[in-house]
Amino acid sequence: MPLVHIYMAEGRSEEQKREMVRRVAQVIRETINPRSSIEIVVHEIPRQNIAIDGKTLAEM
Repeated sequence: MPLVHIYMAEGRSEEQKREMVRRVAQVIRETINPRSSIEIVVHEIPRQNIAIDGKTLAEM
């Protein structure tokens, strides 16, 4: 059973997340044709907890 973890900044709509996981699952099915279910876990991280070059995403 493939298990995919996606870490991303919070702020996407439920519709965007549904489409993202649908497409990720589709690519996995097309690529490796698993014999069992595909599990996808989306971890949404607050923008103030992600930093790039010393600035949080909330500051950008």
